[in-house]
Amino acid sequence: MGSRGIPGTNGNHVQPRLISPDGEGGSSANEEFVECRVQARVLITGARNAKKRFGRVGAMLFPVRPGDAAIIPRQFTGTLTAGPVLREYAPLIHGRTAAGEEFDRIGDVIGGTQYGSEPVPNSLTLQERFMQDNPGLLIIELYSGTKPGVMEVVLMVPKSFVDRFGCPPKN
Repeated sequence: MGSRGIPGTNGNHVQPRLISPDGEGGSSANEEFVECRVQARVLITGARNAKKRFGRVGAMLFPVRPGDAAIIPRQFTGTLTAGPVLREYAPLIHGRTAAGEEFDRIGDVIGGTQYGSEPVPNSLTLQERFMQDNPGLLIIELYSGTKPGVMEVVLMVPKSFVDRFGCPPKN
């Protein structure tokens, strides 16, 4: 995250960010960011599982890469149909955990599949289970992370998103 950086205090932070549809550089507009400090359950993807995901197109519609994070979209917008709205902002949202691990963008979502090996009517999805087991916490999975746990996470979120939805989590 070197060039973007994360300020040491709460408040607005102006930062140019150049993004294209593939999640890489491209646009010419400067984006203003808001620092959102949240308590989160930080999950890590094992190296073998992470390598399987790298290069495939994730839920945010661009290839997943090291340094990406996965989230539960409804925790950002408060709605079950959050994915399409969030795709516009996903390449811009970045942050750092209290353990010092950084992520460059949101590249995917944490599974919406049923919890457990057998489909059961009215059973919880993985997203619902994580949210139920961690009330009030943002759930974030780091593809290149090594330090899981409950901790503060500093998110840098586009001001235009925060103006519309506020800071996550919405549980």
